[in-house]
Amino acid sequence: MKFADRLKTLLGIATPDSEAFYEELADLLVEGDLGASLAFAVTEELRASCRRNRITGAQGIKAELKSLLSAYCLAGTIAPEPGRLNVFLLLGVNGVGKTTSCAK
Repeated sequence: MKFADRLKTLLGIATPDSEAFYEELADLLVEGDLGASLAFAVTEELRASCRRNRITGAQGIKAELKSLLSAYCLAGTIAPEPGRLNVFLLLGVNGVGKTTSCAK
């Protein structure tokens, strides 16, 4: 199963009071190359935020996770140099949309 599908499945059965949910989420984020320390930090931050804001549903958890992770994202632009050979390397785990993004 692809990373994105596994994440959707986990969020679909989300129970924010469940220790197993947060352990599975941390494991999944590590497998998705987020890095162990960041994965565990984000998971703990999510747990605290869900408790503090009384977030219980899958949609709320997904939105909160997206918000927490977006703080770590960097924006970049790709500007090919005219008249030169340009090579771009696109990295990412399986199932996150690399091919689709390149095609667009």
